[in-house]
Amino acid sequence: MTLIWPLTHIFGIVLMGFSGLMSTALAVSFLAEDGATAAFLNGTLATFTLGLLMFGSTMHVKKEVRARAGFLLVALTWSLLPAFGAIPLVLQLPGLSFTDATSRPCRA
Repeated sequence: MTLIWPLTHIFGIVLMGFSGLMSTALAVSFLAEDGATAAFLNGTLATFTLGLLMFGSTMHVKKEVRARAGFLLVALTWSLLPAFGAIPLVLQLPGLSFTDATSRPCRA
């Protein structure tokens, strides 16, 4: 069995859950009327759609994850979720590069 399919399935679930967390930022942006609602909506929909595609395309695969796959899943989650969290920032600020958008929340 290859390692990629169970990880893709689980990461799809993680992405769909993360889009739920992004929807709270969407709600706050809507209530505050700060002008970033469209960027949060597009980012949330893109994250949920990709997660749903990853989850749905691997429904038929046997989901057996061992310890080393778990470590890889944690590393992928910590490295890829900030990229999805940066989507609204990139959409809202057109002059901002993707690298700056992903590292901006980490700056003090």
